[in-house]
Amino acid sequence: MESHVAIEFMCRKIGMTQLFREDGECIPVTVLEADANTVVQKKTPERDGYSAVQVTWGNKDARKLPQGLAGHYEAAGVEPGVKLVELRLDDTGD
Repeated sequence: MESHVAIEFMCRKIGMTQLFREDGECIPVTVLEADANTVVQKKTPERDGYSAVQVTWGNKDARKLPQGLAGHYEAAGVEPGVKLVELRLDDTGD
C-alpha cells in the first residue's frame, strides 16, 4: 500500500525568480519566506469530534487583536502570531 504524507505550513510569498536548466530552459519559481510555525491548540476526536492542530507564525502585538483571539493565545501560553490557521488531520489512520 502506498502512503502519502501531506505537510502543511504557513509562509509568506516574497517574490518570483527563475532558474535555468542545463539545456537553457527557464523555469519560473516562487520564493517563500518560512518562519517557525507554533502550535497553538491540538484538537482531538474525543474532545472536539475531529483531529486538527491550530498553528500560527510570526509575532503580532496582542493589543491589536480582538479580545477573544488574544485570550485564545494567552490560554495556550504562546505569543500571538500574524495569522491563526487550523490544519485538519486524517482521522482514518491510513
